[in-house]
Amino acid sequence: NNDENAAEQCAKAEESCCTGGATFFSYGGCKCDFWEPLCNEYHISATCDKAEATCCNNDGQCSCLFLTYAADELNYVRQDKNVKCINAKSQVSELDQELKALQGLY
Repeated sequence: NNDENAAEQCAKAEESCCTGGATFFSYGGCKCDFWEPLCNEYHISATCDKAEATCCNNDGQCSCLFLTYAADELNYVRQDKNVKCINAKSQVSELDQELKALQGLY
């Protein structure tokens, strides 16, 4: 199956590119640096969902911002975007955490 082969190849590429682990300085680290440009170039669920997961690491504010950017700029709309954003808005946000998320995305 082509999807399985693509996922396997991407996993191998990510592993070979991200040998430094968390030593990278961007928000989300190397895996975010790997997946985010792929999402920008190929706005499909295989790349953008992985970018959102690795860049935001279960941070609701970050996920909302990322998915809003993906919808507005890349025309990639995920069905759970509105739910994630509603949940994120109901959480108390720490200014430093939100600032890091924004800097990481932009």
